[in-house]
Amino acid sequence: MSSKNFSFVVVLAVVLVVLAFMRATRSREVKIDFVRGSELIDMIDIGQVTKITVEKGDKKVVLVKRGAGEKAPFLVETRSNYVADNGRVNNLVQKLMQIKCMQLVSDNKSAHQELGVDGGKDSQTIRLFANDKELVGVITGKEQDKGEYVRVTSDDRVYLSEAKLFIDSEGLDYVDRTLTKIESERIQKVELTGAGKPVLIQREKDGPKLQGIPEGKVVKGSVYDQVFNTLTNLNFSDFKSEAEAKDLEFKHSYKLTTDVHEVYQVEVAKKDKDYYCKASARYEGPKTLDPKDVEAGKKDEKIQKKNEAMMQAPRKAELFNIRHQSWVYKIDSWNGDQLTRSFDDLVEEDKSFLRVKDNAVQRVELTVAGKPPYAIESPKDGEVNLVDVPKGKKAKGFDHQLVFTAGTQLQWAERHKPDDKDFAEKTKGLKFDTVYKMTLRNKAQFTFEIAKKEKDDNPNRRWVKVSAAFVGDKDAKDTESVVARDAVAKFNERHGKNVYACDHHALPNMARDFDSLLADANARPEKIGASHILISYKGASRAESATMTKEEAKKKAEELLVELKKSPEKFADLAKANSTCSSKDKGGDLGVFPFGQMTKPFSEAAFKLEVGQITDVVETEFGFHIIKRTK
Repeated sequence: MSSKNFSFVVVLAVVLVVLAFMRATRSREVKIDFVRGSELIDMIDIGQVTKITVEKGDKKVVLVKRGAGEKAPFLVETRSNYVADNGRVNNLVQKLMQIKCMQLVSDNKSAHQELGVDGGKDSQTIRLFANDKELVGVITGKEQDKGEYVRVTSDDRVYLSEAKLFIDSEGLDYVDRTLTKIESERIQKVELTGAGKPVLIQREKDGPKLQGIPEGKVVKGSVYDQVFNTLTNLNFSDFKSEAEAKDLEFKHSYKLTTDVHEVYQVEVAKKDKDYYCKASARYEGPKTLDPKDVEAGKKDEKIQKKNEAMMQAPRKAELFNIRHQSWVYKIDSWNGDQLTRSFDDLVEEDKSFLRVKDNAVQRVELTVAGKPPYAIESPKDGEVNLVDVPKGKKAKGFDHQLVFTAGTQLQWAERHKPDDKDFAEKTKGLKFDTVYKMTLRNKAQFTFEIAKKEKDDNPNRRWVKVSAAFVGDKDAKDTESVVARDAVAKFNERHGKNVYACDHHALPNMARDFDSLLADANARPEKIGASHILISYKGASRAESATMTKEEAKKKAEELLVELKKSPEKFADLAKANSTCSSKDKGGDLGVFPFGQMTKPFSEAAFKLEVGQITDVVETEFGFHIIKRTK
């Protein structure tokens, strides 16, 4: 072989080796025209997009635009053409346009399967169309670091994205699942039917109230409030067309009326453990505004907003029906329970003996197991006094106040009627040796006779008999007396000769003897209530923002004390205007506290006071205080 031919063979061999190497490594070749951080696709005019498909494995979402223009709604074709949420659709397109490429991984088709961008099981394919012509398609693949592999359908080049895309692949993901969102304060009444006695919850001045509560019943916790507010934020988890829900029976109805005469009606069906509902709306108000409301709206922004809401209500109801008619929604069991409540679900037996406010009580007389009787009186609202306190003694803290109001709180656990078969056995050996009499300001008097069994499996249990009498002028015709006599009659009718088993926390206070409520006159109380005015100074503890010198602060406190001695009723106002403590916002009120909780000079001064008294200026590490005992 000539040297010329040999050289040719060598060159050819080298070329073949290079080509083989390039072929083997082409799937990882990095192009020199790649710019790190560039977008994968160009900007897209969402107004031109008429169809979007999202495919992943055996899942496929098809979104089709109804009408023309950017604001025309999309329908979820693969979910019975339910209206898609345009915000979610736009978000999908924005995600595609914001894909940033951090690395060119390959430009070889043979690498697609390895990277998960071949359209197979590891791929997610999103295509955007304009009148059946594909504008752009994006395939996402396997995740890598913070990003994932991506490419456009018309190009073999594969890139690593800057971040993961998290593109939804279920038709329901592109739907606004809010069924109703109504402001609670706008709700005026709620009506439920389909579960026995109809339920009516009406808004009153002090909030929503369940109507028609029979004697001896009370609302059960906050259940009725939950029912009242169910439509403030009702969402669905799935939906179907009415044609697909022919097997459902909508036996329950929930109707809500707002302050602008909107009526929302939700019909509910239950199948096995699942709840389904249909929703509609209508406007039942006037066609035009009352001229008086128009004038009032010019002066009051709140009234103006209500006027505007009323004028918008008919169209709002119309749009609600356009969206929701012919659809059946699946809702969670909690909301389903609220929408189908029966009247009995909302009430329970009233186990309180009395329902009166503490300030309605005027006098309590108590005889404990043969010990001398004693009394507690409230000559006026806010004042409660232990009667005939011996010399050298005083009321112990607030204990007598707890005794005074115990009768308004007592509840029973078990009721035993005289005609019960086990009545004699249950009440055998009971000695009612403690008597608690509570007289209200309207002269209705309620007597609680209390007994304890010598042997009882519940050591906290007491047995109670109750009765009532009117101790005022029996011939009085004034409304208060008439109401009081009626309340007494109903009380006796309800309780009769029943005996009640009670283990309520109020019971111990209904059996306190007189001595347990007394303390030495000079003894320090366990707790007191107080307010104060603090004038801090530069250098005092926790006084970073203080501007006064110590001398200036002391002078200021002394000036305030002079003013308070003249007008002690101004304490709260002066505290708000002058105190450097955060308690100023509450008029200086520090609440109730035990001795030693406050710094020593403060505690010693405060605990020497009688209720209503004010100290001289008291110095502590925080500054200068003026203290008033409130309790």
